[in-house]
Amino acid sequence: MIWENVFYNNISTYISLINEELSNEFPVEPLSNHIKVQGGYAFKSNEYINEGVPVIRISDFQDERIDLSTVRFYKDDKAYDKFQLFAGDIIIAMTGGTIGKLAIVQDGLGKLYLNQRVGKLSVINENEFEPEYVYWLARGIQNKVKNLGYGGAQPNVSNGQIETLEFPFPNKKIQLKIVEFLNDFKGNKLKDNVYFNEDVEQKIKKYQTAGVNIFTVLEECSIQQTYLQQLRQSILQEAVQGKLSEPGFLRLKDDRISHSSANKILASSNPANPGSDNESAAALLERIKAEKQQLNAAGKLKKEKPLPPITAEKIPFQLPDGWVWCRLGEIINLMSGVTLGKTYKEQLTRVPYLRVANVQRGYVDVTNVKELFVPKSEIDKYSLKEGDLVMIEGGDWDKVGRCAIWNGSIDPCIHQNHIFRLRFYGNIDNKWAELFLNSPVARRYFESCSKQTTNLASINKTQLTNALFPLPPLTEQQRIVVKVQQLMQMVNQLAQQVQQSQTQAQQILQAVLKEAFSSNANTYEENELITMAAEE
Repeated sequence: MIWENVFYNNISTYISLINEELSNEFPVEPLSNHIKVQGGYAFKSNEYINEGVPVIRISDFQDERIDLSTVRFYKDDKAYDKFQLFAGDIIIAMTGGTIGKLAIVQDGLGKLYLNQRVGKLSVINENEFEPEYVYWLARGIQNKVKNLGYGGAQPNVSNGQIETLEFPFPNKKIQLKIVEFLNDFKGNKLKDNVYFNEDVEQKIKKYQTAGVNIFTVLEECSIQQTYLQQLRQSILQEAVQGKLSEPGFLRLKDDRISHSSANKILASSNPANPGSDNESAAALLERIKAEKQQLNAAGKLKKEKPLPPITAEKIPFQLPDGWVWCRLGEIINLMSGVTLGKTYKEQLTRVPYLRVANVQRGYVDVTNVKELFVPKSEIDKYSLKEGDLVMIEGGDWDKVGRCAIWNGSIDPCIHQNHIFRLRFYGNIDNKWAELFLNSPVARRYFESCSKQTTNLASINKTQLTNALFPLPPLTEQQRIVVKVQQLMQMVNQLAQQVQQSQTQAQQILQAVLKEAFSSNANTYEENELITMAAEE
């Protein structure tokens, strides 16, 4: 499987090596001399029907095959027959993040229509081409098509742009030999004979061999990165439950992370409840309630709707002694942000503001902070204070509820309406709050109550204030925060080691690729690179 994966991932490189050699024997021509790219029809989405002719969109082809499981249908009409697809047709994505994606229409799918932004490669003179060679040629142009993409955040490429790409076009006899070589090579069934060019074939074999060794390293690095991410989530989950020292904490599911590294992390865990004579969590919560009542009485706080009582069936886990459950709305002052595009009659002042893109999980990115014009009253109302938590209200699923602590690096700074500001009452460590709100249990809550629109989601103020929040005594909050920071530092060190191994493997592969395209290669250095990859 590794051999095939390396082949698939590097086919563009192999095609480049082949085309480089072919260019010495055959003239380089634009694709349009031999192949036309036909675009699909802009079928109206409001005219889709429950049954009819499947309309093949970019989302309907995966792994180079057509998938009809989520296909949309259109009426059968001869007017659209010129956009019909047939078995063996090669189609390519011409827009979006998957630009260049290919598919071959398989047998038995019946009548199909081609949607807009999907192109079909049509051979002008079929007598000039071995059909399978067209496929390999298409695989070779994928990266070039991606590079042609234009148009800001949504890359696009036109039929004409693809047709301007230049390639050498060998005769059918050479095409057959290349097809045979690539098919046998893909299946790791190469024969001893030379297929079409000994030098090129040896370069491809050499690159593939190094690639297999390095791919094994890269695959291992990817697995370790997954486990380290799981480890981070386990730390957060165990921390918010007060279980950092329970038996089995951070027990790894795999031996890929060294036992010595894991033991260091385990050894650093402290008992969950060291016993503090500080204010209890129950007393802390009562004091916060009294503080809010005073603010209400003084007219400094808007009267809030009563929060629902906490029932046993809603509690996600048992808390350690001395902790209490509360609603998030009991301990925070919640504020939504300024609405963009709002018109004002007052004199306006330019002020920086935070957008969704600025709020990452665990930190605020201020490298690109925009500005807008608002009246002074809006600045006073929406200004952030150092220590405030900022939380994303909606967007992609992974963004909902994402929060970080504002460090006051820009003053004044306000926030837009898709970002909540959370300001805590009483002795609550904002780092503890951030830790919990970014933990798996909190993220599951946000997912469960989020309003979903297509592939987007959002939460409202009521859902946020109703969220359950585990409240330890202040000293316990602070101790857990310090401990989690220590554990995360250890995990980050492991992650850095994995990243270094990954980077080194990629550099070795690039060096082998560079050698493959160079006629002045140092054989000793090249063999050393391959040996290093195998030893990783």
